[in-house]
Amino acid sequence: MKSEDGSRESTGAVRSTISLTPREKQVYNALTDVAESPGVIASRADIRTISPRETAATFCRKLTRRGLAIKGGTPMCPKWRRAPIER
Repeated sequence: MKSEDGSRESTGAVRSTISLTPREKQVYNALTDVAESPGVIASRADIRTISPRETAATFCRKLTRRGLAIKGGTPMCPKWRRAPIER
């Protein structure tokens, strides 16, 4: 669904004004409105590295710094969810 400014919303697609790497897009699109563990995010993003959970967590931290994800959970069991789209 497109908003008034032409950006995508509510489908998990990243707004067109934000430049992300292919892996960042992959992880962002795996995020939902419910906080999930890195393992779940890695599975949804189809990350096939030696350490998929760590890869997902690394990219979730990057997305958090850019304001696209929100970290929750505990330090030992972090979880991330998609940040709400500002209108």
